[in-house]
Amino acid sequence: MDKLVIGTTNDYYPYNFKDNKKFAGYDIELCQDLANYYHIQVKFQGYKGVQDLMSAVKNNEVDLIVSGLAITKKRRELLDFIHPYANFSSYSLLVHNQYQNLKNWEELDRPNIVIAVTCDSVSEDIAKSLFKKATVMVYGGETESVQAILKQEADALIRNQYWCKAFRMRHSDKVNILEPELGRPKSLGIAVKKHNNELAYEISSFLWKYMGTDVQTKVYNKWFDKLDTSLLASEL
Repeated sequence: MDKLVIGTTNDYYPYNFKDNKKFAGYDIELCQDLANYYHIQVKFQGYKGVQDLMSAVKNNEVDLIVSGLAITKKRRELLDFIHPYANFSSYSLLVHNQYQNLKNWEELDRPNIVIAVTCDSVSEDIAKSLFKKATVMVYGGETESVQAILKQEADALIRNQYWCKAFRMRHSDKVNILEPELGRPKSLGIAVKKHNNELAYEISSFLWKYMGTDVQTKVYNKWFDKLDTSLLASEL
């Protein structure tokens, strides 16, 4: 193993995103530490969404998916996940300010309300399990769902808690968080092509030695303890 091609959606702050056309985020720095550990090169390739990422692995365009990918039963049928490298916090429900005084998500579940989510994501699962009267609008990528709420094509958006906090700080004149914790926390995993046991073993060996170290803790704290809203500019 002298090189790895790593797939990411590059629009999932603070896990992975583009900062001045460069890949950045917790996932990116973790992969760079992986490269240093094995003395190899890593190349990042961005894709529109999770479905495109899974196709890229299947077609051998990338070796790994490291993209804040929640481990779900459906995804495990298509990919092999290496043991979790992060425990994902809850998802949040972001709404336009006109809805910020509602008591909870249930008051938003009514006709003519549009909830924006990303295709084949945990946010899609959450929305479809909760909202029975509102319209759940599924977008192909994270950026598209974000543009929907900014352009007021959607009334609300479900996304990871960290991203929603940073987005609210940056766009407090437009949006607020109605539900800070919506849905159960999920574990995040690095994914490989089915039955690629040799690569899975190599990555697993690295993670067992890496997780919990001072190096990993420093990287984690950098991206999750202090949210830098200026970095969202490159995504939006």
